[in-house]
Amino acid sequence: NRSPWTVNLKVKFAAATQTLERLGNPPTRVSTDENGDLDLEVEPFGLVAFQSNQPQTSINDYSAKIDEQAVDQIRKHVHKLQGRLSLAAKAQPLNVLANVDFSDKEGWILSAADQTVFDWINDASAADNRCLSMQSNEKVAWLRSQWFALPETGRLTVAFWLRIDPQGEQPPLRIAIESDEKDVEYYRFGSVGSLAHSETANPLEPTWKQFVVHFDDLPINPTARLRVGLDLMGAGKVCVDRVELMDRWFDENDLKAITQTLASASSLLADSRSADGARIAIDGYWPRFVDSMFDGTKSETRMSANEASFEKNPNFNAENRNQGSDAEPMLESNSAREGFMFRRMRRTPKW
Repeated sequence: NRSPWTVNLKVKFAAATQTLERLGNPPTRVSTDENGDLDLEVEPFGLVAFQSNQPQTSINDYSAKIDEQAVDQIRKHVHKLQGRLSLAAKAQPLNVLANVDFSDKEGWILSAADQTVFDWINDASAADNRCLSMQSNEKVAWLRSQWFALPETGRLTVAFWLRIDPQGEQPPLRIAIESDEKDVEYYRFGSVGSLAHSETANPLEPTWKQFVVHFDDLPINPTARLRVGLDLMGAGKVCVDRVELMDRWFDENDLKAITQTLASASSLLADSRSADGARIAIDGYWPRFVDSMFDGTKSETRMSANEASFEKNPNFNAENRNQGSDAEPMLESNSAREGFMFRRMRRTPKW
C-alpha cells in the first residue's frame, strides 16, 4: 500500500476455499471464503505477503478501496488548489522598488561613462507624463535599482515598458539582475532589441511595449540581495517608463500545465481505486508551490505603492500600449552557469 491511508482489499482467487500462509513473525494461516475471496486491511504504506503450497493457485481479480473521507479530503484539496491558481493569474507586483515609473532619478543608479546620456523627457503616453531616455554613442550605459531582499519563492519576473523613437534602430539591450554576493558572481540577463536571438523576435517599437523576463535560478544564499536594471551594450537609444517585479507570476503556458494537472487529479477521483494517483499528482512540485505561495492572504498587500501613479495621467491607457504587437512578449533568461537551476520550497505538505 503506497498511500497514507488504510486500504481495504478484496482478492478473488480462481479456486474456492484456499488456505494461505501470511508471512510474518510468526506466520499465520488464513483461508478464503467459499467463493475464493480474501478480505484484507492493509495499513498506510504497509506490506502484506502470502505464500501458498497449492501449485494451481492463481488470482482472477482484486479490488481496493480507501475510506471515502480520504477521497473527500483529496477532492477538497484539489478545489483549494484551483482557487489559489486563479490568484496566480492575477499576481501583483512586489512593493520593493521606489520610483517604478522613472519620473526622476530617485531610487536609481545611472552609469557615468563618457558618451552615455540619461535624460527625462515629456511623454503624454507615459504613466506619469515623463519617461527616461537612455542613450549611448559607443560605451555601455547602465541603470540599476536599489538593493532588495531575495524573494521567498526563489524566482523573479522582471517586466519593463520600453519603446524606441520613430525610425529608431533596435538597441543592443539587456534586462538584467545581479546580486551582492561576495564569493559568487551572479549576473543574469534577457536580451532584447538587436541582441535578441532573432531579428524579428519581439522588436521594440515607437509605441510602449512590455518585455518580461523570468529568472528562476536566483542565488542560494538566503541573505543575498538583488537589484535589477538595464544594460545598453553599445550605440543605441531606448525610452523606459515602468518596471514591475513579481515573484509569483505564471505565464499562459504555466497556468495551462498546472490546470491540466489539477483536472487530471479531479478525473482520477471519480473512482476511489485511482484516488492515490490523484494524491500523487497534487503532491508534485508545482501544486505544492501554488499551495505554499498563494494562500489568499498576501495578494492584497502585494500591490506596489506606486500603482496609484497610473491614475495621475488621464492620457495613460495601459491596454493601448501593446497595440500592433503581441501582449507581454516573453524572453529567455541567459545564465552564465549553463543548465544550473535552483528552486526552493517547503517539502512537507500542509494538507
